[in-house]
Amino acid sequence: LKSNGLRLALEPNAPQYGADYLTTYSDVNRLEKLIDSPFIGSQIDTGCLDMVGVNSATALEAHLPIHIHISAPNLGSPLTSAINYVEVSQSINRSEYHGWVVLEMLEQPTESHHSVTDTANWLKRTFDSK
Repeated sequence: LKSNGLRLALEPNAPQYGADYLTTYSDVNRLEKLIDSPFIGSQIDTGCLDMVGVNSATALEAHLPIHIHISAPNLGSPLTSAINYVEVSQSINRSEYHGWVVLEMLEQPTESHHSVTDTANWLKRTFDSK
C-alpha cells in the first residue's frame, strides 16, 4: 500500500442493503481508530448515511473522510433525493478534504428524467468549487 500511495476506505452500509455492522459513520470511525493505520480511513456515502438518519455534512465536520460518495438511497439519482447536497458541498469546501467526490448511482429506467449524464453534470456544478 505504501509504495503505491493507496488507502483502504471503510464505508458504512445501511441495514436496508443487508448490513448488520458498520452501518453508521461513527461505527467506521471507531474501527478506523482501533486499527490505527495510516492506510485505512473512513468514507462518507451520502445515501447510506441518509438511510440511517445521519447528516453527511455534520458527519464530515465531525471526522474528515478519505473518500466521498455522493449517492441517494437505493442508488437512485441524487436529483430525486431529499438530501441537502448543497449543505454537503459547503461542508466539503469548509473542510481540509482534497480527495475524490464520486457519483454513485445506478442507471435509471429509460422513462426517468434523470440520466447518469444529467446527474454527472449536476455533480460537477454542485461540487466543483474547491
